[in-house]
Amino acid sequence: SLGSLAKEIMADIDIDELSLEAGKKEREFVEEPLKASPDQLEKLEDVLAKLNEQKFGTLTEDPIFELTKVEEEIPEPSPTPGPIKKVLSYLRRDA
Repeated sequence: SLGSLAKEIMADIDIDELSLEAGKKEREFVEEPLKASPDQLEKLEDVLAKLNEQKFGTLTEDPIFELTKVEEEIPEPSPTPGPIKKVLSYLRRDA
């Protein structure tokens, strides 16, 4: 079938080597590398942020929830021998 033929062909291709060869060919045709201005970089960053928001939704700096480490000592009820037990509790903060 066509799918199995495509899989066989793809198995024989070294993607890293192909990418390296493509880069060498591109260098033959491109006279000088692109040097983006700060304005161009800012526009690119804005476009990429918009695409990212369209694909994944609005991203915020604030986490949805935050783990808070709470450490408390539980005193021993009597002078029986043994170490003091420390208990860690994590609380979920709802946004």
